[in-house]
Amino acid sequence: MRGETSFYRSLLTSLLLVVVLLSGTILTISAVQARRALETASTRAIESTLEDMEGKLQRFFEPAQRGLMLMRTWGAQGRLDFADAEEFTQSMSPIIDRYPQITSLMLADTRGRESMLLYTGDAWISRESRADEWNRETQWLHRPALDANPTPSMKKLDYDCRTRPWFRAALETRDGPLTPRWTPPYIFFTTKEPGITASVAFEGDGGLRRVLGFDVLLKDLSEFTMALRPTPGGVVFLVTDDRRVLGLPAGADPSGLLKPPEEIGLPVIADADAAFRARKIDVGRAFRFRSGGEAYWGDTKWFPLDAQRQLGIAVVLPESDLLGDVSQQRLWILLATAAVLGFAAWYAMVLARRYSAPLQELARDSERIQRGDLEKQGEVKTNLVEVRKLASAHDRMRVALRSLLRLERDLQIARQIQQDTFPDRLPELAGYQLDAWSVPADETGGDTYDLVGLRSGGATGLVVQENPDTALLLLADASGHGIGPALSVTQVRAMLRMAARAGTDLASIVQHMNEQLYADLADDRFITAWFGFLDAPNHKLISFSAGQGPILHYRAAEDTWTLSNSNAPPLGVIDDLPIRIPEPLELEPGDLFAVISDGIFEYRGKDDEQFGFERTTTVLESHREKTPREILGELRAAVQVFAEGRAAEDDCTAILLKRET
Repeated sequence: MRGETSFYRSLLTSLLLVVVLLSGTILTISAVQARRALETASTRAIESTLEDMEGKLQRFFEPAQRGLMLMRTWGAQGRLDFADAEEFTQSMSPIIDRYPQITSLMLADTRGRESMLLYTGDAWISRESRADEWNRETQWLHRPALDANPTPSMKKLDYDCRTRPWFRAALETRDGPLTPRWTPPYIFFTTKEPGITASVAFEGDGGLRRVLGFDVLLKDLSEFTMALRPTPGGVVFLVTDDRRVLGLPAGADPSGLLKPPEEIGLPVIADADAAFRARKIDVGRAFRFRSGGEAYWGDTKWFPLDAQRQLGIAVVLPESDLLGDVSQQRLWILLATAAVLGFAAWYAMVLARRYSAPLQELARDSERIQRGDLEKQGEVKTNLVEVRKLASAHDRMRVALRSLLRLERDLQIARQIQQDTFPDRLPELAGYQLDAWSVPADETGGDTYDLVGLRSGGATGLVVQENPDTALLLLADASGHGIGPALSVTQVRAMLRMAARAGTDLASIVQHMNEQLYADLADDRFITAWFGFLDAPNHKLISFSAGQGPILHYRAAEDTWTLSNSNAPPLGVIDDLPIRIPEPLELEPGDLFAVISDGIFEYRGKDDEQFGFERTTTVLESHREKTPREILGELRAAVQVFAEGRAAEDDCTAILLKRET
């Protein structure tokens, strides 16, 4: 067993040994370090540029893909059926306004019918073609602004949407119907400009296959690459997987777009492309090559558009741009080494003494923290940065531990505050029974509900707790769950209560609430919501859904379930929400009406299977003779048995009303 030694003696011996070894290897280290510094400098500059370009491409393509999938959801719900080109223009123009990357959008089906909307920057142009009826005839609407009267015209075109690349790509995808496909670069039919198209297929009414496409211009990508100069002589360019340049480097002729690298007029780009291909392009680090008698460094990275389409980001830097930094680093290394060699032997003893005392104090401090003593006993006196950082880390550790304890208490308080927003007393309406509950997936949830009792006559919209004859109902579900979504749905509940006290009608409530949420929420946030107004004396229920569904209505007289989907997009997605309040539903004796958040339908069991719609309706129907409170209790019990102890991934909320027999 090796004998024990003090920290002071061990450190002093080690430092003296380092001095001896360093003096013998200084020249070798300097030479190797110079080479490594050059490679490191090039790698850092190239990696930084690759990451910057990757981020720009992500921000460029992702909103278009997100908008495409949102509209696909609308299409699957039957909300993309337009009577004519004018209705298509007015309905789709907000999408182009919201996503500036999109220059045009198309909606087509397998019969050869297509509606296209194009914004040129100066005018709005729509085209409608019906290959199955009009043959080559196409109808056009041209207007300088959306509020201007359109100029109609008819043109004969040799055009069939079913032959276009974006249409075929969407129908041929093997990645599933929910995955957008990007076409290879091609020349757009209408504008004759190069671009690419994202498209996705979905099934419309009657099983008809439809395709939705968004066009993106390639000249916008070249603006990114031509503006990037990682070093004074460095360039960035984009290539397709078939070696066509679709993002030109700085100094290139714009006519080189979609040409191979050797045809764009810059020899260094052609040489870089050859070097990349020789190194199998995606080598994972910068490498050196020569062009025109000069040395260059370069690297590439693939940016995936979809499972079958990707773009190559290439960065090329002249070595001459990097040598200045390397020479400066070499000089500093030599100066620092000389200083260390001159003072190392003497300073070894000083350092040994300086490290010993504060480290011993830090060791004692660590033992106190381990025992749970978070009170600071004294300052660690030292001029050494590393030791001061350790002491500072100990202080931050104490603060963090205290903060964690406070945060745990605050989360419990936040949960209690949110639970307190739920009505502690439900409206009692003659002839009806109502109940509701909500269980968050985290400490706080993104679901909420409210049942507001109102009395008709007297003060309009007066909230009452005794003898109401009508009720205003709400179930809202914010995207995500946790503190942020909890604040959003609490805001929705507060706005509903204020509107109820002000006597506002249902359509105005939805309109004003959407306008406020559109202004407040981030682009990737939204809230699905269901609003109901129950007129108990007349046994009528007005039901309006903004992205919330399905809504379940059990008709006792017919022993059938009726499902209804949303009447409008979720709140906060678009500014001008289309609001069409449907006709009131007639509620017969024994009828059940249920609104359930997707956290229940999508609750997963141990085999990753979802609880689903069928199990939900089976539970409700099996216990339809019971009270709403008992029915919801049976639903919660069924979900827990199905989950077998698995925690919820989303918030679970339900509202159930029943007309008494």
